[in-house]
Amino acid sequence: MSRNSQNDVDARYTNIEAAPAILGNGLGLELFGHRFGGCPKVAAHNFKSFPRWRNLNHFDQVVSISFADGMKYEDISKLIVFAAHNVFKCDPDPQVYLLLHCIRSYMEFNTYASLEVHTKGTIRDGRNMLLELTELMDIYIKDTADLSEKSWNFPKMHLSAHLFNDMEAKGVTRNYNTKPNEKMHSPLKDAYQDHTNFKNFAEQILQYNHDSLVAEYICSKMECLDVQNLGSSVMPDPLEADSDGLESTEPTDIQHFSIGSQQATKSFADIKAANTGDTAFD
Repeated sequence: MSRNSQNDVDARYTNIEAAPAILGNGLGLELFGHRFGGCPKVAAHNFKSFPRWRNLNHFDQVVSISFADGMKYEDISKLIVFAAHNVFKCDPDPQVYLLLHCIRSYMEFNTYASLEVHTKGTIRDGRNMLLELTELMDIYIKDTADLSEKSWNFPKMHLSAHLFNDMEAKGVTRNYNTKPNEKMHSPLKDAYQDHTNFKNFAEQILQYNHDSLVAEYICSKMECLDVQNLGSSVMPDPLEADSDGLESTEPTDIQHFSIGSQQATKSFADIKAANTGDTAFD
């Protein structure tokens, strides 16, 4: 790979939020469109031969199947240069070979974009990598303008131009990543498949979500009642009584209140007098 000007890429970092769109709508599908130069078996073998890593999906082949999971596209983007480096050559496939350079440059840029701690040096290096990626993409778009009708003018393609300015203003990409919200896609998908008739499904999904929240709320109240009833059925131990003859109670793990037997009636004046010096009672 070094002989062909292709270098190792550390694939341990997580892609930024825009990565699935850029890969799924751009570089990755562009390479898939070439069907790996008529050598899909070689590419499939390379994907299958790649060592299994923790938190990295393993693929037997990716040419003839499609994915709805953005994480799959992310992992393919980390492996695709390694899987295709010996399939395309510079002389017979100059445009595809240039596309591989774009993908490699994108992954290096993405490594900087995904760092959770930045310094002035990493910001500077990230800007340089973005400049290199932009130059390669401009060359590729120009060279393939007559060969492809694909438009590279979409918002998330332009988003990367402002990435490092956003980092300096808002912090690392982890601070404003939208991936956590994508966890909601799975229950919404289940609601669509199991609780709708596939017509006017938006209202049905909202109704199912409302019913689920109401049921969850009712269950939580019932659980609290069970805990309360269980606590009231336990006789207090006289040895644990405090000097006022009341059961000694300790705060629960992280809550700011105590659960115990009913306390004696106290006036506001008594409570204020017992908390002399506490500014909350001034």
